[in-house]
Amino acid sequence: MTERDQLIFRLVDPQNILLSDVHDAVVRHRTRLEWVSRVSDALQYPHAVTLQTILMFDAKLGKCPDSLDVVREFLEASDEQWAAQNVESLREEIKELSAAKQEDPTIKDLDVLIDSVVRETRKEYHQTLPVGISIFAKAKR
Repeated sequence: MTERDQLIFRLVDPQNILLSDVHDAVVRHRTRLEWVSRVSDALQYPHAVTLQTILMFDAKLGKCPDSLDVVREFLEASDEQWAAQNVESLREEIKELSAAKQEDPTIKDLDVLIDSVVRETRKEYHQTLPVGISIFAKAKR
């Protein structure tokens, strides 16, 4: 199980910490998590839509979802265009995550796990792209 997988599982099913603590961690790291979700989507990494939907859920409802089914139901009920375009991708991602064996996390502290995922994504982002080119260049114009 990758650290990204662990992060998704911890955000939707925190076994060792309270849901309010998970929400607090998302609030503290929202900008960084949103960056990870955008880069993951641009680089077509697994579970990018799931992470984006969890962040949307948290922003709208002020808490993290407590299961992958809640994440799916939230996106299916949304009337936003992005949601309609990504519902099928989310269903596939949830199917893959549900099939994954949920292991005991190697990183127990959620803040440390988020730091690790951000660091790994940043490393992959810089290794994947030629120097001086941003995957977000079109969005800035």
